[in-house]
Amino acid sequence: MNKEELVRKLAGDSFQEYLEACSELPDYAKNGGELDQEIIERALFVNLFPFWANHQDLNDKYDEIITELPNHEELVLTDKKYDLLGLSVFINGLLNRVFDVSGFLWASNGFMSCKTACNSISKYYKEQGKDKEATYFHDLSEWFMSIYSATSAVFRTIMNTSVWNKEMVSGLTNFLDESLKQYGIFEWILSGLYEVVDDPLIKEKVFDHYIESFKKARENLKKEKNKEGADQITEKLKNLRKLAKGQDV
Repeated sequence: MNKEELVRKLAGDSFQEYLEACSELPDYAKNGGELDQEIIERALFVNLFPFWANHQDLNDKYDEIITELPNHEELVLTDKKYDLLGLSVFINGLLNRVFDVSGFLWASNGFMSCKTACNSISKYYKEQGKDKEATYFHDLSEWFMSIYSATSAVFRTIMNTSVWNKEMVSGLTNFLDESLKQYGIFEWILSGLYEVVDDPLIKEKVFDHYIESFKKARENLKKEKNKEGADQITEKLKNLRKLAKGQDV
């Protein structure tokens, strides 16, 4: 895929093509494709798509799932009830622009949890001889997997990028500024920079910048006598300083 095709898909009207572009990003970069501010920024935003994406095919998929799930209330009487609950809560969360995994008994990543739940339900229906239902949840699991794969592909691209320029860093920080509202994603992306923490641009424009910003925020909270808020910032600063050294948190 050339740069023009990649940008077209990243900026187009199809969410499916957007995911395809994100998934193809590692090979594009590996083969010497140019990474600029627009590509870095647009691709990274796959991690926050519920908060901005308004593609018709995505909205249609939401409508399809919300319409279909109530047809499977029989699962409430089986050990698949938490799979169904987790899916319902997560999809409703996406529609309301939140990542809500509270319906699952255990979850680390919402999209992977949805894939696992769909596979579990599909297997149940297959055992019951209900092939149509089994196929639906199998296909739905693949849809969730395509989102998870796209986010992972973009993360791998960031992790494998050894040379950064000002334009690329601008795309990165534009995303990071927005991801602060979903702090787990903010830290996750920063963790992918562990091999380039000594790069002058990454050090100055990313790690040093956010460390100073957090320190100022903590001081303001202390002035407001908001001890709880200041303590939360202190914990985040500890992690941020570890990430700035290329350490795990």
